[in-house]
Amino acid sequence: MTNLTNELASHLQANLDRAIVKDEVTDTWFTGQDLQHDIAILTTALRAANVGRDDVVFMSLDNSPVYVPINHALWQMGATAHPVAPTTGHAELVNDFEEAQYAAVLLDPDRAKAFKGAPGAA
Repeated sequence: MTNLTNELASHLQANLDRAIVKDEVTDTWFTGQDLQHDIAILTTALRAANVGRDDVVFMSLDNSPVYVPINHALWQMGATAHPVAPTTGHAELVNDFEEAQYAAVLLDPDRAKAFKGAPGAA
């Protein structure tokens, strides 16, 4: 892990029971323990999908606290997110995806529909 990921992990550990991240849309607070739990689940899922060091993950999600555990899990693994703005049109999303070889793709359900029938889509 890098100094940044070590520092972030230490901050979460020091704030296990403290509300440190808020979802403004749902008015929900998340503690360090909540975030650690999500990071562990995401890390397990990403490893199961064969994501690892130096991989790039294509990501287009609405702005929310989910970016905190996603990015932390990726950074811990040595992977990188390629975030694409949620305002990007579906055709442009598919084009961007097709221009590169991504280890994984993280999309919300609406954006995932744009990939039905696209080459390489599951």
